[in-house]
Amino acid sequence: MERNRNHKKINTTYILGSLHFCGRCGAYSGGRIGLLADPCKGKPFTEHLKRSKVRLLVGLHPVTSAHLGDPLPFLPGSGKQIEDPLGVVLVELG
Repeated sequence: MERNRNHKKINTTYILGSLHFCGRCGAYSGGRIGLLADPCKGKPFTEHLKRSKVRLLVGLHPVTSAHLGDPLPFLPGSGKQIEDPLGVVLVELG
């Protein structure tokens, strides 16, 4: 895959609790889209994103390290609603 593809066009995004994150570059969001709206850098480009990626992929909160469960794959462009274990419904709009 190309490095600079938009996050909504690559199949490396996950849902963990109320967070949506990229398993490739470590960008995550718990509300505001932030870095997930930008093209994926392909790998974490800050120390915070490196730590966050490792924590998120094993089911931990990126800042507090609280256990949130297992990450669920999120398929961009599926147009499907996905309900996570906490009952949060996410909808892919792209």
